[in-house]
Amino acid sequence: MNATPHYHTHTTRFTAYATINGEKKMILEQYGKLGRLPEPELIYFDSVAKNPIPNATAEMPGGSSGILNMKPGDKLDWECEITNDNVPEGIKFANEVYTAEMCNLFGLYAPSIGQPWYGLNP
Repeated sequence: MNATPHYHTHTTRFTAYATINGEKKMILEQYGKLGRLPEPELIYFDSVAKNPIPNATAEMPGGSSGILNMKPGDKLDWECEITNDNVPEGIKFANEVYTAEMCNLFGLYAPSIGQPWYGLNP
């Protein structure tokens, strides 16, 4: 598995969590610079990659390391810390890099479950 966030120029922190067997843990955290194009990192969850540990003080991205073994009933959640400085219109959810914002998590997983997984499949 791997994961990467997608956000625009108003997000200053993106955090993703995995809840496995009822236990929630942070799996990645990344930081954006207000008004600057983001450069999100791809975080790998396998038996080889050693992801850096996120550092909020230094705004260094990172994530947990090791295999992220998820089963039916487990879940992924994510959140964005967004600065709403688009005055007077405010921020809207849209595909506009400088005047709107997004907060999405993209990734790949294996093995196949025989169909695409959109997070809503049982």
